[in-house]
Formats: sequence, structure tokens, C-alpha cells
Amino acid sequence: MDKREHPRFESLVEARLITPNGSSHSCRVADFSQEGLRIYWSDEESLSLKVKDIFQLYLTLEDAPLNIVVECLYQNDNGAGFKLHQPNNELFLELQSVNQASRNHGVLSDEKRLHYKNMFQKRVKDASQSIIKQWHSELLDELFTLANKAHNNTEQEALYCAEKAIKEHEIQIKNDFLTTIAKQLKRWLEGLPKISSDKDAREKYHQGTNLSLVQQEEFESWLLAKVTSTHLQSRLSHSSFEVHQLLDMISETCPENGFNPLGANIITEAFQQAIEPLAFEKNIQQVAFDTFEQVAGQQLQAASLWLI
Repeated sequence: MDKREHPRFESLVEARLITPNGSSHSCRVADFSQEGLRIYWSDEESLSLKVKDIFQLYLTLEDAPLNIVVECLYQNDNGAGFKLHQPNNELFLELQSVNQASRNHGVLSDEKRLHYKNMFQKRVKDASQSIIKQWHSELLDELFTLANKAHNNTEQEALYCAEKAIKEHEIQIKNDFLTTIAKQLKRWLEGLPKISSDKDAREKYHQGTNLSLVQQEEFESWLLAKVTSTHLQSRLSHSSFEVHQLLDMISETCPENGFNPLGANIITEAFQQAIEPLAFEKNIQQVAFDTFEQVAGQQLQAASLWLI
């Protein structure tokens, strides 16, 4: 739950951070509010900040220099959060003015855009690998636990069979999942719209009462994926707007084609396609999707916080 009293405003402003020992470091203001701001710096900058230390932050755009005194709240890898040492409305209005001027002058150079795209590309790959690896481990644990609690031999045998299938198809599931996301990421990097089969699926399953047995099973799997995706979107709703804004900022596609290659819909669809060949029974599918929802929710929340 976000406990901030004041809204944050995304930023593109380039700045220099002056440490207590006088060293100067190039950075970017990621966002700001009436009480504080967050900055990021490149891998080339070697910085280790101390909480509660006082810093100077210099922002300059043509004839609009601004010197801000800030206190460090935390450092997270190549980023840090600060509170304004003496917050006031006049300073906040100045920040907004510099930020707007920065946007008008398009300070996000091609070099910077490429840098942020490369950072995001790496994050997508790392997160997607972590999701499917953690899902595999946690699902096996869950199936084993359920098998031990089974009410009869038939139920227990079905759970053991599912556990065996997950182990035997581990590489196939992982590769299919990662390949689907990699294709979406490639589209995003090239400024193209996402690959989507959801419209075709909606049309195919529009007349749900007239489906064959095979189509009914496919429909139930598709519906389960939609429910999972909706739940994930709900968990990420607090940051989804900011994430899309930032991705639109660094992407070179037109707004109508913009999308998040690590978004809830895309990763859930990738997961559905990856496990579909195993043709699990309905109850096993439910366990698989429930586990995926929990794992993906944790990983996507972490990725969103990193991004915004």
C-alpha cells in the first residue's frame, strides 16, 4: 500500500549529485513530489550513499539553474530516494517548471533511450526466468503436499502423475514460456505492436454453449488464464499507469502500439501456452495457475518498483 501523502510526477531531468565529500556525479531525476524525489545513475558511476547524509542536487536547463538540498532516505543499487531538506510550494513549482522545460527540450537523447531500453530488456529476461523457475519449484512442492493429503488412491495417483509430468517437461515448459516473452520483447524493442491471440480466442469461444468437448476444455483453460491475468492486473494496478508512461517514454513506438512485454496479460498467455501441451486435468490446472499467480505477482511487483 502506497502511504505517500503527495502524488509523484515522472521526470526526465538530468542532474548532478554532489556528495558530502564534494564529488560530483551525473544522474537523472526519475520522479519527484512535494516532499522528495528519486534519482538513478549509470553503471559507470560508483556511488555508495549513507542514509541521513545531506547532498546537493544541481539541475540546469539553459537559463533555469536549480540547487536543491536533499537528505538520503535509502539507496537501491543504481538509485536512491531523497527527501527535500526544506520542502515548500515554491520549490515544488520550480521543480515542475524545470521538468516541463526538460520535456519541451527533449533531453532524453538517443544514447539515454538506448541505455534505458537495454536496462529494461535485461530486467524482462531476468524476471521471466525467475518466474518460471520459482513456479516450477513451488508447484512441485504444492503437488507433493496435496498428494499426501489426498482422500483416495485415484486422487493421489493423479497428483503424482502431474508431478512427474512437470519434472519431465521442465525444460520444454521453461523454453516455451521464455520464447514467447522473448518474441514480445523483440516486438517492443522494434516499436511494433504486441503479438495477440486474445481477440481470436474471444471470437472462437463466443458461443460457449455450443462447444465440443475438446473446445470446452480449451475454453476453460483460456478462461482460467483470463482470471489469473485479471488478478495480476489488480495486484499491479497501483503502479500500472506509471509503468506504461515510462515505457512509452523510452519506446520508439506510437502510443496506440505501446505495451509492456512483462505485463500481466502477456506473461499469463505465455504460461498458458507453455503448459497447454501437458493437457492437465481441471483441478491440476487450477493448482498450476494459482501457483503461477502467486509467483508472478511477487516478481512483477518487484519489477514495477524497480522500473518506477
